[in-house]
Amino acid sequence: MQIKPHLSLPELKRIERAEKDADRVRRLRIVILGIEGWTAPAIAMAVGLSRRICQRWAARYNDEGLQGLDDRRGNQAGLPLNPEQQAEFQARIEDDPTPEDTVCALRGKDLQRILEREFQLLRSLSSVYWLLHKLGYSSLLARSIPAPTRRPSHSSKPVGGNDSTRSPDSIPRSGCGSTSRTSRGSDNRGR
Repeated sequence: MQIKPHLSLPELKRIERAEKDADRVRRLRIVILGIEGWTAPAIAMAVGLSRRICQRWAARYNDEGLQGLDDRRGNQAGLPLNPEQQAEFQARIEDDPTPEDTVCALRGKDLQRILEREFQLLRSLSSVYWLLHKLGYSSLLARSIPAPTRRPSHSSKPVGGNDSTRSPDSIPRSGCGSTSRTSRGSDNRGR
């Protein structure tokens, strides 16, 4: 395998010894073995990767030097919505569901459907939750649901009693029972 002499063999070995990332050490080992004259199949067996992967890392090193050995997985991932669409999507989440949604509260599946219908964006459910996290929504929280009215044990009236004792805020809207909403910025991890 041909390797361009970006750095000397002793310099590459010094970098390999100092490197903490095991994957990067393996990539450096591919380059070092290539400089030492090993064949691609022999390098592949020595480092436990396929011949093609070893050849790819060697080609990246040849093209870019040490920077070619950097792990680039996930570096290009950005939000799938532009800033205006993000604002529109967040407003849609913050508002109550529309009659077209036919639900009492928006869940992940509903948001997935909204992204497809209103933003022409097909995403898996896990991608929808990733997007919610990136937009600052931390979790699904249950809305408060009124507890049944308690009566003294000697009362002959059933538990639940008269709905007139509930406050108007505790009565579910549009006839829906328990609901949940996505909350924004209520992540308590590490605090």
